[in-house]
Amino acid sequence: MSALQKGFYRLKQQVTETVDKTTNKTAALSSELVEVEENVRKIKIVYTDALKRAQESLPSYQHFKNIAGGGNVDAEKRMRKQTTWALGNTLVEGSKVVEDNHFLFDILKSCGDTLVLMAKQSVRFEYDLHEQVITPMQTILSEIKEIEILKKKLSNARLDMDSANNTLTKRKSHKGSEGDAQLLANAENATNQFQMAQDTYITALLSFSSKELDHIKPLQCLLTCQQRMYNDVSKILNAKLPGLQDNIEKSVNTPVFGSDLDKHLETTGRQVATVLQKCCTSLLKSGIEQPGIFRLAGGLPQLRKLKAMFDSNRMEEEDWENDVFTLLKPLNYISVSYLNLS
Repeated sequence: MSALQKGFYRLKQQVTETVDKTTNKTAALSSELVEVEENVRKIKIVYTDALKRAQESLPSYQHFKNIAGGGNVDAEKRMRKQTTWALGNTLVEGSKVVEDNHFLFDILKSCGDTLVLMAKQSVRFEYDLHEQVITPMQTILSEIKEIEILKKKLSNARLDMDSANNTLTKRKSHKGSEGDAQLLANAENATNQFQMAQDTYITALLSFSSKELDHIKPLQCLLTCQQRMYNDVSKILNAKLPGLQDNIEKSVNTPVFGSDLDKHLETTGRQVATVLQKCCTSLLKSGIEQPGIFRLAGGLPQLRKLKAMFDSNRMEEEDWENDVFTLLKPLNYISVSYLNLS
């Protein structure tokens, strides 16, 4: 019988089973195996959706396939697509714009290098995700596809068997005899084919069902990969942040007003606060004998300018020799604060 004829008889049998409810339809699986089959269907739905989302967020495997072998060409290409790497590289390039002794130089370079290292960990995570999560999911879905092919073969074998048996039964009822030997042989052959297809399908179904640990492992690895990445990023930050904080605390441009006196003295390496030393020095040079220095006050704009110059470490004493009233105002603030604390 040709493939076209088999297809026709299978279609005819399906139509007969649909229209004539009294037609005998052989059950291919027991209720327990039907339940197993339903579980396989659910796994397919879940992993198909998960795999689709994961692949949408990841590049093709070729972008970073050389990482495991120590290569870095493809990994470098992928890393350049990371927003973290782009920002880090921008900061590193920015450090080259300022001079080495500029207060931003160390900060820019440290932040940029840190972000680049974090980007490398992100690429490593993508590689691990592909190897330990996506690839196993693809394997599981491939196994399910093979099971579906066997199910289709079983369905066809069942249709062939029922069609052959129905034809034989009708011939017997019409002739009142055992029927043609050829029809009997066809029915027996179809039954054998069905049993073989049934055994093969059930074996594949149960074999897949027995690998529950393998089906769970990709989900476990998903969290393990995340944990590894965040731990590595945490180590990078823990190594970089103390030095970054130390550079910030030692910056000579730390504001004078509003900061802790002990920290100010430690940062500047002085024994006397900058404001006290420079204001007193200027007063002693040009204004200590000028009448009314403790009674008269300098202008508010000038006082704000003086404060800003102190905070930016750009106060030059000679610029204020003729404005002793403004120079005295910070000393009044310090005296009042000292008395209040006392």
